[in-house]
Amino acid sequence: MSPAQDQPLNADRLRQELKLLLPDYMVPSVIVPLTDMPLTSHGKVDRGALPVPDQSRPDQDNHYTPPGNDIEHRIAAVWQDVLGLDKVGIRDNFFDIGGNSLLILQAYKKLQPLLPNDCLVIELFKYPTISALAAFLGSDTAPIQPDYAGIKDRASRQKAAVGNQARRRRTPQVKV
Repeated sequence: MSPAQDQPLNADRLRQELKLLLPDYMVPSVIVPLTDMPLTSHGKVDRGALPVPDQSRPDQDNHYTPPGNDIEHRIAAVWQDVLGLDKVGIRDNFFDIGGNSLLILQAYKKLQPLLPNDCLVIELFKYPTISALAAFLGSDTAPIQPDYAGIKDRASRQKAAVGNQARRRRTPQVKV
């Protein structure tokens, strides 16, 4: 995909557009702008010549907010290790910065010393930001309510993307 001429690439806007077309797990967490695709002598993409994405924090709508207390620092350290990032903010959504269900299981295992005995992995899905998870873990009373609207929105976008893919497969292709 190429931006319009004389327009800089807006990685966040591109990611939002891709979320409309693809399931969340297929949306890249890092976008590397290229002027030209490196090609082999046969005209195929030379994957070995593609630049390696840097390990910095992916561009996000919300600005970086560093961890403020011990529990946030410990969660951030686990996320950085699991996701291979240099820094993670407390408002970054685990899934928006490169996480997936397999990586959240790794994070859950590494967070075991912080988690109460009755804490299930589903809690990490309910509280996908460091601030929400830290509030849940640090609360002695009822946990804060997860953002069910955000979860439902993510699920509906994923269903729509799967439906779009199915429709594209069923649409007969006409060769001219």
